[in-house]
Amino acid sequence: MIESSSLFKGLPEALLDKIASLQVRRRLKPGEVLFRKGDPGDALYGVMAGRLRIHANATDGRDALLNIVAPGDVFGEIALIDGLPRTADATAIDKVDLVMLRRPEFLTLLRCENELTLHLLELTCRRLRWLSDMVEDATFLAAPARLAKRLLHLAEQHGRPVEGGTRINLRLSQRAIGELAGVSRETTNKHLRNWSRLGWISLKRETVVIRSLQPLQDLAATRSGDSG
Repeated sequence: MIESSSLFKGLPEALLDKIASLQVRRRLKPGEVLFRKGDPGDALYGVMAGRLRIHANATDGRDALLNIVAPGDVFGEIALIDGLPRTADATAIDKVDLVMLRRPEFLTLLRCENELTLHLLELTCRRLRWLSDMVEDATFLAAPARLAKRLLHLAEQHGRPVEGGTRINLRLSQRAIGELAGVSRETTNKHLRNWSRLGWISLKRETVVIRSLQPLQDLAATRSGDSG
């Protein structure tokens, strides 16, 4: 998992072995909180089994879903590097098995391995570009385009081939999908049902199957004000 993670992918095997030697295992029960916003940023986590919600509470009391992490995903890397407080909550959806890299031990290794330092700088730049893309989407993409783009991203990250399409291998309510795209539940429901009628997707029991990629890709590339 460490070797295939976006954080460490491409590093030499000897360096990966040193990183793996620092790991500690941890388990969570469904609904158990791993950390809350404001907690010390003292570790990075990798998901071996199960899923977690990354979410934040708005000032009006609403709970906003920011991301879902699944087996093979790594999260908390910003805190691993800067040590500042957590910026969101992480709560187990299922029984979760984690590997944890604690910050003090990791920093000791980082001071000795220039290649690892350069690798993390490159990753930071990629994450900044991703954040810039998210801000651009919020500025220039209309709600249906943001929703289509998020579905395509979920299919890329969590998709499983099924007969006639790709199933997003996560149980997500339409409200949760909308939160991930920054779209209201009502608007999300309207567009998903319309796309289902058009045969682009199938909806069943909090699962989505992508039936036709091209219309969603075309829609995701449509900026506000564009014709069509």
